[in-house]
Amino acid sequence: MNPASFAPSALAIALMLVCPSASAVAQNSALWGQAGEAWDPRGRLPDFSYAGYHGGDRPIPNVPVVANVQSFGAVGNGVTDDTQAFKSAIAATSDGALLIPRGRYLITDILYIRKSNLVLRGEGRGAQDTVLYFPVSLTDVYGQKRPQWSWNYGMIHIAPPTQGGAIASVVEPALRGDTTLTLDTGAGITPGSFVTLAMTDDASRTLGSHLHNGQAAPGVCSYQLPLTLDIPFVAQAVRGDRLELNQPLRTDVRPEWSPVIESAPFLTEVGIENLRIEFIPSTYAGHNNEDGYNGIYFEYGVANSWVRQVTIDESDNAVILGALSKWIEVRDVLLEGRTGHHGFRCEFAADCLVTDFQQDCDRVHAMSLDHRTNGCVISDGGGRFTLEMDNHRDSPFENLFTNFRSNVSFSSSGSWCAGPHVGARTTFWNLPNSLLPPIFWGAIQTNIVGRLLGWNSMTANREWYEIISGLQPPDLHQAQYAYRKQPQNTVFGAEPGFGDRANYLERDRARWRVASDGGGLRYELFVTGYPSLSGGRLGEYSMFGADSYDDVSLTAQARTGADPAANANADVALVLGYQDDESYYLALFSANAQDSGVHLVSGGTRSLIGPAGQALLVDQSYHSYGFRRAGAALEMLVDGAVVASATDAMLGVGRVGVGSLDDPAWFDDIAARASFSADPPGLSIATGGVQTMRLDGGVAHAGKPYLIVGSLSGTAPGSPFLGLNIPLNIDPYFWFLVANPNTLIAPSWGTLDAAGKATASLTLPTGVSPVHAGVLFHHAWVAFGAAGVEFASSPVTLALQP
Repeated sequence: MNPASFAPSALAIALMLVCPSASAVAQNSALWGQAGEAWDPRGRLPDFSYAGYHGGDRPIPNVPVVANVQSFGAVGNGVTDDTQAFKSAIAATSDGALLIPRGRYLITDILYIRKSNLVLRGEGRGAQDTVLYFPVSLTDVYGQKRPQWSWNYGMIHIAPPTQGGAIASVVEPALRGDTTLTLDTGAGITPGSFVTLAMTDDASRTLGSHLHNGQAAPGVCSYQLPLTLDIPFVAQAVRGDRLELNQPLRTDVRPEWSPVIESAPFLTEVGIENLRIEFIPSTYAGHNNEDGYNGIYFEYGVANSWVRQVTIDESDNAVILGALSKWIEVRDVLLEGRTGHHGFRCEFAADCLVTDFQQDCDRVHAMSLDHRTNGCVISDGGGRFTLEMDNHRDSPFENLFTNFRSNVSFSSSGSWCAGPHVGARTTFWNLPNSLLPPIFWGAIQTNIVGRLLGWNSMTANREWYEIISGLQPPDLHQAQYAYRKQPQNTVFGAEPGFGDRANYLERDRARWRVASDGGGLRYELFVTGYPSLSGGRLGEYSMFGADSYDDVSLTAQARTGADPAANANADVALVLGYQDDESYYLALFSANAQDSGVHLVSGGTRSLIGPAGQALLVDQSYHSYGFRRAGAALEMLVDGAVVASATDAMLGVGRVGVGSLDDPAWFDDIAARASFSADPPGLSIATGGVQTMRLDGGVAHAGKPYLIVGSLSGTAPGSPFLGLNIPLNIDPYFWFLVANPNTLIAPSWGTLDAAGKATASLTLPTGVSPVHAGVLFHHAWVAFGAAGVEFASSPVTLALQP
């Protein structure tokens, strides 16, 4: 019987409650495996490795002290009001730490930080160390009680003085997990700068549904209509109209959501550390009736900042990471005193980390995620009271709770009109105590792995409840970060340059990997169902980045990851003459006869200029696919046979690559044989003549020695020669040319010029015997490197005519 088909008895649940299982052998999750080998970052277990200061890539720094608050008049005796001294010190201090020596500093107003590179540093967090004493609340400061004091604002308020604005529109769809967006313009975006992807829901509320994996409707509170989503990124690179992001998307991007890229004048490198914040002892005013004894508040664009080694006493809300908080790390914070509202709260935040904390005061919501917060991690916390893992509605999605030191609960709150408590893929990993699964929202693609009351329910697209004792790794965030930083193999083939992923420029780097298939390493385009680009262009491609070519022969062993019998549009593609995203020649090997053939992409629109007239992709086996150009002539080949051709001279020298319209594919033995043209293609044995040979290896082979070799016995299957397979069958004529350079062909041995080019000629004397009419000479040239032959051209022929 399937254990998921029946509910456990009350007795079974009682026994699990009072008789926890003994220590078990370490076990791994089917979502992760032992070391991440089972993990699919595009799947239901999100990538949380980017949480924390600089995405975890840097430790929180020890910034040098550049000023002392006492130099601005602060006394620190607990009686003198030091508010103005602190404001003056903050205004005057730049690019360093403002030291707050031991003392008790009375502060009666909000301390605003509106600039980057400023750290408030005390000399200890104990009651006798550095204490910032606030005897006032936000109600006292503003003169009235407002509802938002119950969950927003703080007495230390970090926010930029200005907001960003739209600088580009996103004009092509993208998938969750992608890292590249196509814009109407890349102008105005500087690599390394912060940008915000902003989207607005459509009338059908499909964005809100998408945030819930299509399994629940979003909320209908007034502030959610229409629903918006703003996620900060760093512009990793700008390539024309394409923006490469520093980390993968957590949602799809669709035109109906009006996606735009906005500038983001973020504050960065702001720290609050090694001090104590105290509020006046008081009786808790009650849930949603708080006066606003709130500690530290980040909002409207603060990134790569931190709170560490801080104690907060007698607060309503301790630390709030508000709108557009990104990569903020809250580490080693102790909460003391009376009951309060939120311990740590994240709203509209992304990729923040709250870790290594202790809550020794009761909270209505110990750890609260709200308002479309995503990618945030809360870990390694403990306290005297049960810690509520509060998912506060309004679509918090793809967040992680992991590895706590004391008991936790799923207790969650929020306004009923704000929709389900969670969005998609909220993850709970290695919780310290066994809990009953959440009844009302667990099915929204929630992941719970580790201790749990009940039974396994590991569905493909709804809940994933995987009960494991001794779960390893215990902290998913740390394990994923280690996985992301481990070196990744890039070599998939022996062909110099072309067998190394590091030499390719992928349209979207998150769609490619080197993986094993059919017993060997291959170059894999592994994403399924990515959107084709407008105009029928390839949805994904990878261009060899080393050189551009004029006449060239591109070959690859390839297979589709789609089943042609089930998908009539399955395809693999080769590219020549690539100029940019909107101009290239395309050889489309499709299961659809109408699409198979040579295509020209010009002005962003694909047109068929050389139809094959038949389906060219008939199975999922590896085949040799080829695409070659000689002048205006274009030819497609399958397993060595020409299957389509076209004549077009619109595009000049360009790059070469591989890809697909919208299907997964595997590639191996990719090779581009550089230009080798010969004119005329035939000579008369009666009159003789000269065939001129033009070699073009591109700048990648500039200045290297070359040798022209030949064969009278054909080009297939080719032969190994000094470390590389060349497209000639070695025979006596081959060795004649090797042994007699610069005789029949002059110069057959020489050096390519600074552009990687050379010219040679073959002279056929008069009076050759008529019996040789019809003989075909095949020639190719090779370039030499330090280890031998490193490159072989495509072959050319010379036909002896009567």
